Amino acid sequence: MAVTTLLQSDPYLQVGTLFQELGLLAGTSQTITAPKRVAIDTVLELGIKTEPRFLSVLPAALLSAPDRFTGLKNIDPTLQEILTRLRDGYLEGPALGPIPFAELRRWAESSLSDRRRKPVALKKRGKSFRLTPRALRRLKELSEKRGLTETEIIEELLQRSS
Repeated sequence: MAVTTLLQSDPYLQVGTLFQELGLLAGTSQTITAPKRVAIDTVLELGIKTEPRFLSVLPAALLSAPDRFTGLKNIDPTLQEILTRLRDGYLEGPALGPIPFAELRRWAESSLSDRRRKPVALKKRGKSFRLTPRALRRLKELSEKRGLTETEIIEELLQRSS
């Protein structure tokens, strides 16, 4: 059987090669092109029935490459809560089947080997503030004086306050 035919007919191989391509799972040195998209339900079913590692890395994959999955609109409420809590930086949350939230968080925060995607902990999220002209001037002065961006100045101040 040709490798492409095997890949099309074997969901386990499809999911495994996708996670391998994303750098979330190690695989053999044999190069098989991963499918463009995989159904979330397929990953959940395989994770529950045969390969728990798929469940461990699924949230990380969904956060870093949501375009590689189908079924995002009909996502399981527990999985949606896990994704929200990981995205928002919570330390605790629900388990995904037998996989505790701490392990899901570890995968979501790990660096990805393809370097095209950032781990959840390093992704920047927009937030707008309404500051007085005096505060804006002070922020700009600090930024120029220290050679940092205004965002880095605010992040540094927040780190010092905790």
